[in-house]
Amino acid sequence: MVEKIVHKGLDEKARTRLIFTGPISPTLENDVLLDVLENIMDLRVIAVLRESMSGTYSPQAATRWETLPEPTYRAIIDFVSDPKRAEELTTAAFKVIEELQTNGPTETDVNKAKEQARLGREKAIEENAFWLGQLQDHLTTPGDDGSDILRYEKALAAVTVKDIQQAAKTLLPRDRYVKVVLYPEKFDEKNVK
Repeated sequence: MVEKIVHKGLDEKARTRLIFTGPISPTLENDVLLDVLENIMDLRVIAVLRESMSGTYSPQAATRWETLPEPTYRAIIDFVSDPKRAEELTTAAFKVIEELQTNGPTETDVNKAKEQARLGREKAIEENAFWLGQLQDHLTTPGDDGSDILRYEKALAAVTVKDIQQAAKTLLPRDRYVKVVLYPEKFDEKNVK
């Protein structure tokens, strides 16, 4: 666990980023889980941080994985806010994660997230960058025969509420994250009440 506060710039905004990272097995199932988990986290942080708390305009969640030099994943929650609310919103973001770990997502959120992943994939396959990424993954992942591309939708359809709950427990551990907050240069977060 690493927490870092930086004071830089004059803009009266704070930028907060939570980053979870660790080893991951480079499988199609894990790729799909990361896609669905990203979409669910995005839905939840928007619902809580923006809509319920009116604390930030555009919170976002993202996941990705790399196979080289070692297979690792990264899950990120990022938002810009009033500096006085950065800590409150960070606590709420951790609560979103905790709820996913404890109760799992709703069936409705899983279905929305799977549909977003399906539509994103449908659009991506029209782009050269997608195919370049597929070739790169195939060439750099031991044992990859390239057939994953044909099994994505089936793997996506198989994702359940319990799968996402377990992924949240495994991939978003409270004892292994980096938190970075960028405050304005002259802001004193210790005086926030």
